[in-house]
Amino acid sequence: MLISSEICQQLTDHELVSHAVEDVDYFSCIYGRYEKKLLRYIKRLTDITNEEAEDILQESFIKVWKNLNRIKHDTKLSSWLYRLVHNEVISRWRKRKKQRPLLELSDNLLHSIADDLEITQLPEEQLNQELKNISEKYREIVILKYFENMSYEEISDILKIPEGTVAIRLNRAKKEMKARLKLIAENL
Repeated sequence: MLISSEICQQLTDHELVSHAVEDVDYFSCIYGRYEKKLLRYIKRLTDITNEEAEDILQESFIKVWKNLNRIKHDTKLSSWLYRLVHNEVISRWRKRKKQRPLLELSDNLLHSIADDLEITQLPEEQLNQELKNISEKYREIVILKYFENMSYEEISDILKIPEGTVAIRLNRAKKEMKARLKLIAENL
């Protein structure tokens, strides 16, 4: 029996997990709720093709299905899913021995980050390039914070680091970018 989207929308993540463990049809609700968000996250983290991103997503959801009964009651489903996808992306990076991933940034997001860094009068291409140049551990947090609009708690759950470390890394990422961008802005 297929579960209607109305039923899916009425259930909380916790209820979906409970039902999906008992009835495979409810797994489609989890997939439907998170597919687009997770695919967007994969694409923002990497420079891979759409097909490769969909492969990562598919592999991730296979792992989700295999491990769904292991999710702890107090674990937030979204954080668990992002963590699983994050790990799958990292595994692919290591296998491919690829250089750092590239980010595709919208103008609105660039302006938002520039405003947060108190940087004005800087070409968007330069800001985009500087975001690509920050270290990977900072870039992950910037992506989760600004692109995925996640809280420090959610980022902490996904990356398995303390919330204080999330705050410190985000602050350091901002300082690193701000220093680089101010130098560039002064030379314009």
